[in-house]
Amino acid sequence: CLALSACNGSSVNYPTFAIPPQADDTGRVSVRFPGVSVPQAEALQAPPEEMPAQVDARLAAISAPASKANAAFADKLDPTRKLVSAAASSDIETTIWAEAQVGLADLTAHHSEARFALADLDALAATVRIAQGTADDIAEMSELQNRLALTLDKQAERLAGMNAQLNR
Repeated sequence: CLALSACNGSSVNYPTFAIPPQADDTGRVSVRFPGVSVPQAEALQAPPEEMPAQVDARLAAISAPASKANAAFADKLDPTRKLVSAAASSDIETTIWAEAQVGLADLTAHHSEARFALADLDALAATVRIAQGTADDIAEMSELQNRLALTLDKQAERLAGMNAQLNR
């Protein structure tokens, strides 16, 4: 009885399913943190004749980090494979096993950076299609999307194989 009466007198506000007062009519809440700015994606705001130049600039801005991440992944792949092979027969407590985990974490980080670039590319492709971009723009983006997706799939396969080898 004492436990029930202690809960009854609590001034704690429990969660509710009521729409918060700062929500819009769809129930979405806009939260702002002081001193933190979140960059918004830039829309393609150009007359049709200027759109190809905007698309080219955005493609360059997207493909540069993807290329950098893929190159970093490729550079660290062989050393990490060697660490994983050496650590596969080692105990978890060994230094070599920890080094192999760090190598896998580095590879995963580079893989994730390239995935973000693919997401940006997908968003750009959708924007260009909606804005009635040229066939050349759409073809160039589709080719880049396919090439990047194939590279990322191969990276994911390699990561999965090394993780399975290490975490037997």
